[in-house]
Amino acid sequence: MTQALVNILRNAIEAASDVTPGSTSMVVMRGREGHELEVGDTGHGIPRPHTSIFDPFFTTKARGTGLGLSVAHRIVTDHDGTLSFSSSPGRTVFTIKLPASNRKASRESP
Repeated sequence: MTQALVNILRNAIEAASDVTPGSTSMVVMRGREGHELEVGDTGHGIPRPHTSIFDPFFTTKARGTGLGLSVAHRIVTDHDGTLSFSSSPGRTVFTIKLPASNRKASRESP
C-alpha cells in the first residue's frame, strides 16, 4: 500500500507543480470514515476523464512511463479495495477505498 500511495502522491505533486505561474498549487491527502483515503491536487486535471488512466503505459507526461497509476491500481485491487478518481480543470481527487479488516482473523490465517 505504501507504493500505491507514493505513486498517487508523486502524480499529484507533479500535477500541482505544473500549473500556471502565479496560481496556487496544492496537494491534499485526507482520511475519510469507512476506510477511505483521498489525494487531491490543483493541477490542470485529466484531459480525457473517460480514458483508462489505470492502463499500463498510459501517460500524459513527456517523461513518464505510464506505470505509476497502473501499479497503484493493481496494489489497491489486490487488497480488495477500489481506486477511483474525479477530475475537472484545477481539481483532481483520487479515492482509495479499502474493506475493513478483522485483525483477529488476519492473525489466525496461515
